[in-house]
Amino acid sequence: GREWRTYSTDNNSGIRAVCAHPSGRIYAGAVQTFGYFEPNCSGSLEYCSLCPLLKTQELDFSDVWQVRECNSYIYFQSMLKLFRYNPSDNSLITIDAKTDFQLTGNIKNELYIGQGSIGLCKVVDEKVVLIPGGQFFKDKIIYNILPYDADNILVSDKFNIYIFNVTKGLLNKEYTDLFNRNLSLKDERIYIIFKVRGNYYGISTLNEGAF
Repeated sequence: GREWRTYSTDNNSGIRAVCAHPSGRIYAGAVQTFGYFEPNCSGSLEYCSLCPLLKTQELDFSDVWQVRECNSYIYFQSMLKLFRYNPSDNSLITIDAKTDFQLTGNIKNELYIGQGSIGLCKVVDEKVVLIPGGQFFKDKIIYNILPYDADNILVSDKFNIYIFNVTKGLLNKEYTDLFNRNLSLKDERIYIIFKVRGNYYGISTLNEGAF
């Protein structure tokens, strides 16, 4: 664009994550606040915090690291709390971590999330539950969770990529070895993995660029 404008949250903190919604809202997670930007009558974006919907004891959540739309809900993920917002009735629920939350992924309209010392979990109703075989990831820090094919998902930690069969609840060793065989990541730290098109993935690293 030829013109850039800066928009701030209610507490002027650094924004950690955004999620553009078809409604025109831009949901945002920041430090000690989360909510959305929405155009006003003049076309400028105004920030609306969703924190007033929280109880006093739910307000201590620090950074919101990820914002994700899944099954008509908007999820805001911090280390110790996961907030689920329903835009249709402006309601918000809080799910507390048993240990600490890691990052999330939308798999067939279900929200998957890593949980430290527990493993790979997913949200069921208003709870975070361990998926079958998810304890394989209990000692790993999950950075990325993406769809792979009908039975498998792609999961990464800082240095490794795994293809996990969610139908069987097992690591798909054949696919994992095949996927990693053509990569030259070595000891490079994986940052973000994203699906480009079809069966192609983009992989960004902390120091060695993108693959």
